[in-house]
Amino acid sequence: MKLSIIIPGVNEEINLPWVISSAKQDEFHEIVYVDGGSEDSSLAIAASLGAQTASSLLGRAKQLNLGADLATGDTLLFLHADSLLPNLYSAAISSCLKTNLAGAFSLKFEPSTLAMVFIESLANLRSRLFSLPYGDQGLFIKKDSFQKLGGFKDIPLLEDLDLVKRIKQNGPLETVGDKIVTSSRRYQRKGAFTTSLTNQFILLAWKAGWSEEKLAELYQR
Repeated sequence: MKLSIIIPGVNEEINLPWVISSAKQDEFHEIVYVDGGSEDSSLAIAASLGAQTASSLLGRAKQLNLGADLATGDTLLFLHADSLLPNLYSAAISSCLKTNLAGAFSLKFEPSTLAMVFIESLANLRSRLFSLPYGDQGLFIKKDSFQKLGGFKDIPLLEDLDLVKRIKQNGPLETVGDKIVTSSRRYQRKGAFTTSLTNQFILLAWKAGWSEEKLAELYQR
């Protein structure tokens, strides 16, 4: 397996050294950082740490798809710029993809609070019971399978769940036990309860057929 780790980001100069270092804890494959128009040193930092770099129009789906196009690996791992991979992550990916079309890691939030432990527990339960991981759990899939599915849909929100939905229509998706550590900064800014409630409302509205554009507008408010 040759793994390409694709990291989209904007103004992530503080987090990138930690994220890229976590990717190098295991057997080193390929890291592709796709920048969405940073005003800081994100691109230079990623390049200095050995990542292949590219610039894209702003939009996570656009950035992820460009990274996938540039990737030379046969397996793709989509990693948020504020998430740290577990040790021996490539072994977990290789094992999972022997019997599944795609997979993701279990979730752990840092900094941690009682509220965040509760939220991550519910997220892991949802992910395992319903095969419904979010993008911050490090989705991984073979490149040829990703291409056959059409990649990420160019939408302003929920591009991860849209891909997960299509994956599940074509084969099994497993959430492995190894935990990816994701920043809880978004929950800290708006409050754990408010953010979690907003996320659940958006998920239910999406399942009810609301457009991603309308949901993105609501989310930004």
